[in-house]
Amino acid sequence: MKKEKTQEYLAMGALFLVTIVWGWGFVFSNMALEAGLRPAAIMLARFTLAALLTGIAFRKTIRANYRKGQWKSGLLTGGFLFLGFFIQILGLERSTPSNNAFITGAYVVMVPFILWIVLKKKLKPIIFISSFLSLGGVAVLSINPSEGFSMNPGDLLTLVSALFFALQIVSTGVFASSVHHLVLVFTQFATAAILSLAVFLLWDRDFSGFTSLQGAGSVLFLGIFSTFLCYFLQTYAQRFVSSSKAGIIMGMEALFGTIFSVIIGYDQPNLRMVLGGLMMLASIILPEFFAKTSARA
Repeated sequence: MKKEKTQEYLAMGALFLVTIVWGWGFVFSNMALEAGLRPAAIMLARFTLAALLTGIAFRKTIRANYRKGQWKSGLLTGGFLFLGFFIQILGLERSTPSNNAFITGAYVVMVPFILWIVLKKKLKPIIFISSFLSLGGVAVLSINPSEGFSMNPGDLLTLVSALFFALQIVSTGVFASSVHHLVLVFTQFATAAILSLAVFLLWDRDFSGFTSLQGAGSVLFLGIFSTFLCYFLQTYAQRFVSSSKAGIIMGMEALFGTIFSVIIGYDQPNLRMVLGGLMMLASIILPEFFAKTSARA
């Protein structure tokens, strides 16, 4: 039991590290867009680089642990991963890094609902409270009363991307116990890279953004750290941490994304940002807080 708890705490620490790196990822994605890279080009670069690094570094382990038909698990998780990031970047083009970061964090409260639908788990009242609180935070962040309560199209796209991130977390949790974590990581990276290539060839076909130091440096960070390192840690950690708890921890990326965006100068702090951010953070923390309180009772 003590060993299991130690493994869980180490896994939670790894997920917390993931959230910090992902927080920087919002800033580097915005830098890549500023350098002239289109969403499909950014996706193609980051996932191709991540797939190559994983395949080269762990080729023997992947080959030894792959079992017939396991590519299907990578196809599903990789598809969700691609859709989450692609729609998120489309949203970032029409929004700000802070809004993009915070609204992406809505996947935290989507995960339990998906678990309920897939695994038929009953939802506690606190989950409903957290869901409405999170949506309230999205509204405060996204809706400007002076503009007639219209939602920014970029914010709406980001909210859709959050759903696919939630599906990726749940599906990873489902497969992590039966598929070797490196096999799952590599197959989902390969899937996302192939889908990115298809969209790039149909839509962009423009490599000019990669010629700038800012563009090349941004996609290198996204490919090596935000993708290769982070999804390796996430997939490994979800062997020891439940999907709902993993979602809560990883939702903290919204906080770091906004903090780093303000530090870099992409966003200016304001009352709506603080209030909306606090509401979303509360929606992330409340389920875990009440779970611990009930356990002690």
